[in-house]
Amino acid sequence: MYPVKFKFHNVGQGLFYSANINGTVVVYDCGADKQNFKNLNNAINNFKKSLKRIDLLVLSHFHEDHVSGLDKLLDGVDLDTVIIPYLTPLDRLQLALGQKLNQWYIQFLSDPIIYLLRRATRVVVISGENEEPFDYPDQITPDPNNDSSVNIHNLSDDPDFKEFVLKQEGGGDLQQYIEARKLFFKKHDGVVFLKNKWIFRFFNYKVSTKKHYTFFNELRKAKIVESV
Repeated sequence: MYPVKFKFHNVGQGLFYSANINGTVVVYDCGADKQNFKNLNNAINNFKKSLKRIDLLVLSHFHEDHVSGLDKLLDGVDLDTVIIPYLTPLDRLQLALGQKLNQWYIQFLSDPIIYLLRRATRVVVISGENEEPFDYPDQITPDPNNDSSVNIHNLSDDPDFKEFVLKQEGGGDLQQYIEARKLFFKKHDGVVFLKNKWIFRFFNYKVSTKKHYTFFNELRKAKIVESV
């Protein structure tokens, strides 16, 4: 029997959290701000000393202090499942503006889904809602017939969200991964079971249309775009 271990790694400003749940290795975010890159690199090196595989990687959002260690973390490591929120190309542009970015982070922000698909067995993209988080039932029963390390099947498919993302991203490169059952688009109002012993549940808020318009309007004023 594997022990259950949880750890917040000492990275300063940012977040790098890991868990081992009955042999299932989970990482939640992996980043720090530029002033703490040395701490982050040391934490990743120590974490990877006996690491061969990450079963579940969850990224809460794409700010640099939560993802800046990804490239180093995933180098030479088998990665099964990644779960991420969706940010439109406009959202990602907003993150990138006004920063001096590492080359890998530019690559990541330009297309985070493809970046992760090239490193993982499967990528799950979670849709968002403007309303309050889903009201989960008091008891959630695991599936006794599915004891896989990471069981995503309690997350409902979101076909409308899938079509929205394909339209935003151009669609062509992603379609092959969808057909190969490597890329999934899911609603946020479900759960992920780990070895039928631990539950992850999610919420994800959309960026409002008003905020998108305000950002576009500032780009227009700066003559970066011609129209809103």
